[in-house]
Amino acid sequence: GAGMTVIDPNPAVTRAGLVRELAASLGAAMIDPKIAFLVTEAPVTTPLGRVLTVVDALPWHEKRVKARLRELAAGPVDVRRRGLAGDVDAIAKRLRGSGSRRLTVLMTRHNDAPYAIIAEDGDRNGGNGP
Repeated sequence: GAGMTVIDPNPAVTRAGLVRELAASLGAAMIDPKIAFLVTEAPVTTPLGRVLTVVDALPWHEKRVKARLRELAAGPVDVRRRGLAGDVDAIAKRLRGSGSRRLTVLMTRHNDAPYAIIAEDGDRNGGNGP
C-alpha cells in the first residue's frame, strides 16, 4: 500500500542469489517468491538497492495505470519490470504524462497476477525538495 517502501536490489545481489538474505536483513518481504522486488512497512536505506516510496499499487492494466499516473500528475516515468514481458521503453513512452512528478512504475507479479506499483524515489523527503 501507499507509504510502504520498495527495494529494487542491485543486479549483483540478484545474480549472487542473495535477495532473501537482503530481505531478512532489512525486515522486508518479497513481493513474489520468484521476483526480486522487496517491500517493507517502514522506510529503510541500503546501498544494495534502489529504495522507492510506494504511491499506489494496482493490478497491471496499462490503460488503468496510465489513468492513475495522470491523476498523480506524472511526467516522464521510469518503468522497471520483473517477471513480466514487455518493451520497457515503449511502455514508458505510452505511460508518460504531462505533469512534473517523476514516478517509477514497477511491473511485476503478485499472487501470480500482473501487478503495477507506482513509486517515487525514497530519498526525496516527501517530495518537497528539488
